[in-house]
Amino acid sequence: MGGILHTCIAVVVLLFAFVLGIAYIFEQKIQDLQNELASLKRKRSETKVELLDNTGSLFTRWGRSDCPTTATLIYKGYTGGSLYTHKGAASNYLCLPENPQWGTRSLNNFQAFVYGAEYENNFFGENALQQDVPCSVCKTKTGTNSVMIPARTSCYDGWTIQYKGYLGAGYHDHSASTEYICVDENVQFVPGGYENKNGVLIYPVVAKCGSLRCHPYIENKPIACVVCSN
Repeated sequence: MGGILHTCIAVVVLLFAFVLGIAYIFEQKIQDLQNELASLKRKRSETKVELLDNTGSLFTRWGRSDCPTTATLIYKGYTGGSLYTHKGAASNYLCLPENPQWGTRSLNNFQAFVYGAEYENNFFGENALQQDVPCSVCKTKTGTNSVMIPARTSCYDGWTIQYKGYLGAGYHDHSASTEYICVDENVQFVPGGYENKNGVLIYPVVAKCGSLRCHPYIENKPIACVVCSN
């Protein structure tokens, strides 16, 4: 009788140990699944953050060294381009960073040049004539597209205004070609840049009737502009 009792107890103990072992295995499996789920959530969150970081579009704010509140600053610097009298000039304005880095190569001939920019008219702001022109490169906080729209002071539906101002370009009778840029309506000046050293020059742009329809455009009326994003 005692032997049977001992056998039963042993069987019960073995069954209990087996159940505990199964429970432990299930507990480990559950823990592994929870860890895997947490890892997937972290990766998803990191991916979401990365996607958020990749949203936004770039634009250059001409005439200012800061960005509007709807954008973040990538870098600020000096507006530059080709000398207004050079026939072989590059046509675009550049936003040159204020902290340049240099390569190791040197050059003695067959060069192109880049100069600083000056406002050539007080139209852009009080005492703006001959002042050097700052710039900033900005990234919008939302959206993926940016566009400069000439002859507008507001954006079309579905677009967010980044800044507005007036269209600027080089003088029509100078040798060098330029592009049209949107100069901020509240311009700033590069400190100490008030001397007439020329370089790439910025004049206000006016409408000329002919192939350009008047009405709606007006002869010799300065052209406004706006930079929009969505």
